[in-house]
Amino acid sequence: MSGNQVAMAKEWHGSSTDVYLILRVYDFRSSPNVFAYVDPHALRLAGRLSFTAQGSYSVQPA
Repeated sequence: MSGNQVAMAKEWHGSSTDVYLILRVYDFRSSPNVFAYVDPHALRLAGRLSFTAQGSYSVQPA
């Protein structure tokens, strides 16, 4: 995620009209799967996701 994407996730956190989500696509070549992180800023505040800046942000399950 870019810094702008993190800012947008914070801005849309708790919105009654908009939702921010991260779609994680994995096992793309063998058996594609998708997982949605809805309101990633709320998940971050709850300790369920961690954001680490490495040029851009790397998002990992906590």
